[in-house]
This record gives sequence, structure tokens and C-alpha cells, in this order.
Amino acid sequence: MKLRFFTVTILTIIFALALVGGNQQNAKQLYQSGLYKEEVEGDLQKAIELYQKILKQFPKNREIGAKALYRVGFCYEKLGKQEAQKAYQRIIREYADQREVVKDARKRLASLVSVSKDTGPVTPAVKSAGITIKKIDIDEIEKTHQARLSPDGTKMLYIHVQEKKPRQSIRVMDLTSGKSLALVEGISYGNSLIFEWSPDGKKVVYRNHKKNGLSVIDSGGGTPEVLWSSPDKNTVIFPLDWSFDNRHILAAIINQAEATVRLVTLPSNGGVLHTVVSGGLNEIEDFAGFSPNGKYIVGFKMKESNTDIYIWPVEGGKEIQVTSHPAKDQSPFWSPDGEYIVFVSDRAKTNDLWAIPMDGPNPAGTPIRIKRNLGKNAIPMDLTPGGKLALLILASGEAPPDLFVLPVDPSKGEALGQFHSFAKYPTQHFMPRWSPDGLRVAYTSRKENIQLPEIFVSSGDEKEDLKIPVGNYYVGNVEWSRDGKHLIFPGLLSRDGGVGIFRVSLESHKIEPLHLEKRSGRSLKGMFINLRWLPRAGKFIFDKFVEVNKRELYTMNKEGKNIQLVADKVTTRYWTWPSPDGRYVAYREGQNLKLLFFADNTSITLARFPEGEHIEGLAWSPDGQNVAWNDNRQLTVFSIAKRVSRILVEANKNQKISGMGWSWSPNHTWSLDGKKIAFVLQETSAGSEAQAGLWIISATGGTPKKIADAPSSHPVINDVVWHSKGKMIFVTGYSGKERIGYEHWVMENFLPEKKSKKK
Repeated sequence: MKLRFFTVTILTIIFALALVGGNQQNAKQLYQSGLYKEEVEGDLQKAIELYQKILKQFPKNREIGAKALYRVGFCYEKLGKQEAQKAYQRIIREYADQREVVKDARKRLASLVSVSKDTGPVTPAVKSAGITIKKIDIDEIEKTHQARLSPDGTKMLYIHVQEKKPRQSIRVMDLTSGKSLALVEGISYGNSLIFEWSPDGKKVVYRNHKKNGLSVIDSGGGTPEVLWSSPDKNTVIFPLDWSFDNRHILAAIINQAEATVRLVTLPSNGGVLHTVVSGGLNEIEDFAGFSPNGKYIVGFKMKESNTDIYIWPVEGGKEIQVTSHPAKDQSPFWSPDGEYIVFVSDRAKTNDLWAIPMDGPNPAGTPIRIKRNLGKNAIPMDLTPGGKLALLILASGEAPPDLFVLPVDPSKGEALGQFHSFAKYPTQHFMPRWSPDGLRVAYTSRKENIQLPEIFVSSGDEKEDLKIPVGNYYVGNVEWSRDGKHLIFPGLLSRDGGVGIFRVSLESHKIEPLHLEKRSGRSLKGMFINLRWLPRAGKFIFDKFVEVNKRELYTMNKEGKNIQLVADKVTTRYWTWPSPDGRYVAYREGQNLKLLFFADNTSITLARFPEGEHIEGLAWSPDGQNVAWNDNRQLTVFSIAKRVSRILVEANKNQKISGMGWSWSPNHTWSLDGKKIAFVLQETSAGSEAQAGLWIISATGGTPKKIADAPSSHPVINDVVWHSKGKMIFVTGYSGKERIGYEHWVMENFLPEKKSKKK
């Protein structure tokens, strides 16, 4: 199964987090925590405690309060307790202004009331279905999304990564003892899952990258056998499933040059491939599974930007459309008894688990929602023969990033208050860009979802951010058109591999290409990134991946036309930082920080760093004649005209000049007149709880001055920008605990009861 959500590119490091700040946001945070306890962990009592905490601590927040009280009632329903009725009655009595919640509460009350002399005043109509969700709490497997639960649920097949060679291996872990066994050493993997268990758990099929094919190995160890290989470098194969009788393997073969995919079967002991269905990468998903009798394949595909579930006979025949709904129906699994197809859908506005009854290969009824709200960051991975559903959850830090604003006096370089959230709703943004008039900010974000990044526009008012739908486009970052009516982004069509520079209308949301190319395969090669507007040059600039460590740089005019190559010898694995006048670009080549002159394609070395030491994003002076960078200890400025550098600030032993340490976002910024630099200084002494602070120093040197502390909820700040109006400084705030990890969960007792047999 291919995980489209884990696109291999450095542009995808966007945390799926849910920041909340202030009273309104703290209430929302508690509500989200309660939902997680209720829906994912199944800890109803703890969920009730969290919901009741909202009612106690935030009595004026009527919107969240009504919702919390409704969840209290629903939790009590699941527990079979009469307090459910009291909670719903209280909503009707005390929250009359929250009409939708009151309406739902009345419906729940109507379903609960069932008066009987024998049973008492109320019998809950909705009882717990016995669904259990448990976390596989082993650190070793939380480092990878490449994991498969064994058919009997006692072992986990996963990718192990270590510092020494061979760095990557396929291992099997006994979940009871925690002991692991290395099956295959020195493997290579990307986003797509590269292995599958046989139904009896005795064998494993995996993608053998050295043979460009599939191999099989005993799950207890041994010598692998090559089943199939291809001499065509454009062909990539991934195992998807194994028939219940252990005799056939289902795989996806992708032709990267032609942007096509085939779902094929082959004998598990080797033999000839048999194509079941084929189509374009923009149509057929490389996610599919066998029916229990092995005669059919269930998968999903896209038609006219809509995904639905389909079935294809293995031996040929007409495809059968199982679902037809404008929502996203995907990730289908056939239940072990063949009576249902389980799938994920957002048709009820949440990421839910549904089941549709089947009569052989044909749908035999309407879909049933069997588990509400899996969570936006959860993906079903396997449905074992024993009825266990393995879930992958993207795990993140405690408080996700948000955009904060600090009012300043531009002439004095002093703060006129403290940092506060820019907007009511958390931005959780990546590479924010300000509109030409300075009133709106555009950015990309996943907003707690495991999905392709989406575009958002915010003006910092009380309304929720405007979401710009981008369909199947992967968006690198955004920039504004000069008239403020469009957003421009480098990206790719996630399904057919086309890459280019695109423009989307803020009014109609129509997307049109400004420049299109064909990408070679699924690697980074050929992709465009790092689109920037150069104000003094009056043009855009962007990077193109030529190789892993090589870039080409192109410019285009403000209309998105006249694309020109300006540099073809930029050797770097990192981001590039072009000057605002479009004459130079700074970049890191190995341990050297270099400056390239576009006029004659010559370069000079600005600095050399010790092995393993990083630098954060560079910041150019507004006139493009000076560039500043930091390496934790020092803030350095280089003069283009004089070709000399000077240390502007040097941190003491208990401090560091640093933010989050990311190459695309600087932790310092120049004032609009180029006379001052604002930078981040953070305490590092043992046991220190001091927050990072924003400091200002004259660009010519002198004594730095602290003007503000980082927000208390986000003690680490980064991505510092002096706003174009000069009266505000913006930063991205972090909790300092952000991390991306993977949690593996198992759900049981979720399948509907078996259909009654016809007599």
C-alpha cells in the first residue's frame, strides 16, 4: 500500500498539530483532548472529566461548553448510565442559544426514552459496541510508518534504522517479549510500504530494490528467493496483499516514465504476472487487497476529482463500483468473512470508519458508520484474518506552531507591548508570505490532517482562515501575485507526476499552470521549490532539483512569464537564499557557506563550519548589500561591497542564537531601513526555564537590547519577519517539544454483526 500522505520531499516537514492559546483556545484544547480520550483511546471516564473541566473553567465559552456537555451525555450513553439524559436536558435548559447542539440533544433524548415498569425510567438506546483501541507501546516501532501487524496480531514487521552500517533493515518483533529478529539487512525504502505477511504468518514478501523486484523470505529468517524482477529502471513494484490461501501475491507496478500503474497478481512461488487492472497514476490507486476467496480485488480510484471504492475480478470482467459519493471513500479492506467491505470516508464531515454489506462482489445495502472520528491524523493499515484493524497515527508534540505578532516602534526599535496570536485560529503554518498590501498572510498547512498540504489565507480577524482548495496538487510554498488576486506556488500533480509553477485565483479558486514540466519518477528530481518574490529585482525566483545535491535557479517576471535560467551550478542539499535585488544567491555546499554571483557565475566562500554544525536560514538586508547568518554562537554579517564579514553578536556559554534550526526560516530579520537587526537569543543553562527572547542590535554594531520574551505557551521562536509596514515583527512560536513520530494502534470488535443467513 502506498502512503500518499508521506511524500518524499523536504517540503513536507509540516507538523500535524493543534495549537491553542488564550482562554478560547485552551477550552478548545481541552475539548480536543477529550475527543481523543473518547474516540481513540476509548477512556470514557477520563473524557467526561475533561469535558466537565471545560464547563467549570470556561463558563463563558458557550459554544465549546454546549459541545462539551453534549459529549458528556454521549459518553454516559456508551456507559449505559442515566446521567446521559440529565446532560441532554441541561443543554436544552441552559444553552438555548446554541441551536444546533440543542437540536442534537433533543434527538438523543428522544432515542433514549423507553419507559418500562420492569426496566425503570430509561434504557439507553445506544450501548457500547465493545470497540477497543489499544496502542502498541514499543519505542522501536514508533520511529517508522513502515510497519505491518502479523495475521495473528502477535508480531510486527517493521523497518529498523541505525547509525552504523547497514543502516536500514527489515525486522520482525515479538510484541509480547519485545525481542526482534533481522530478516533483511541493507534495504532501501521510501514512502510506500515494501513488505507484506503471508496469511499464515510463515513468510514475508518484500520489495528487493537491488533486483528491482519482489523477494520472499521465511518470517523466522533464512535466505530470500527472488520472485520477479524487472530490468526497466522506470518500473517500480510494491507488494500490496497476499491471497488467503497463500498462493498468490497482489502487487502494484508503476511505470514512472509513463505515469501508469498496474495492479497485478503472481504466484507466491514465482511465475508469470497477470494484470488485473491498469490506468494512469491520476486514476488507479496503488492500494488494494484480495477478497477472502481470492477471486476479486478491492481498491479505490479517482474519477473527476472524486474517490470511490471499486472491485475488479481477478480473472477479468467488468469492474464493479461499490460506493458512489462526492466524499472521499478510500482505504478499503474486505472483512475476513467476506460479508463487508470496510473503508474510510469523510462523508459525515469527520474521518470515519464505514462498512458496506456485500453479496459476493456486489454491494448488498447502504454503508454503515461503524466508528466515528478515527482522527484526522489516523490511517488504517491492515485488517488481519482475526479481525484486528491496525492504525497508524501521526504523533506530534504538545503544542503546535502558531503565528505571533509584536507591535514595535520602527524608529526606536522598541516593543509596544507583548507577543500575541495573530489570528483566532492556530495557523500551524509553513513559510508564511504577506500580501503586497501587508494586510493578509498566505501559507500552507495540513491543519492536523495526514494529507497533502493545503493553502490558507488569514487577515488575523475573528473569522476562520480562508482555505484555498488545491485538489491533488502538492504545494511547496506560496507567494502572492503583485495584484494580490492570485497565489503562485511551485508544486506537482500528485497523481501523474507533472511538476510546474501554478497560479490559483483567490476568487474562483481556479488553478492554471504558468510553467509545466514532466518529472522523472517519484524522486525529488525535476521538482521546483523555494519560490520567492525579489522586491528590488521585481521578479520571482525558484529552485529546481537537478540531482539530490544540485540545483538550478530560474527567474520569471511578475506576470509569471519569461522564465530564465540564472544559475545551473549550485551544489547544495539545502535551501538557497537569493538576494532581494536578484544579483546573488547564498547557499551551503558541504561545510562551506557560499555566495554565487549571477552575473558571471563565480562564487566565493563566506564561512566554513565544523563537521555536523548547522546554520539557520539567512537574512538579506533590504538593499541586498549585506547578508546575515548565525551558527548558534555568533550572528555574523557579510558586506558584499567590502567582501568582509564581522561578528555582530556573540552568545555567552549559557546562551545560543537559535530558533528551531531549520534552513528555510531565519531567526533574525532586518528593519526596513536596514539599520537594525532583530534576532532570537535563547537560554541554555542547565535547569533554566527562561523563554527565548527577541533582541535588537544596530546593524553597525553595539550593545544588543532585549525587547520581548517569547509567548509563554511557545517559549521557542523562529522565522522572524519584520513586517512591510515596519510597525510589527512576526515570529513563529513553538512549544519546543515538537516531534514527528508514529504511533501504532490496534482496533478490535468494530465489525458489524454477521448478517442472518437466508433460509
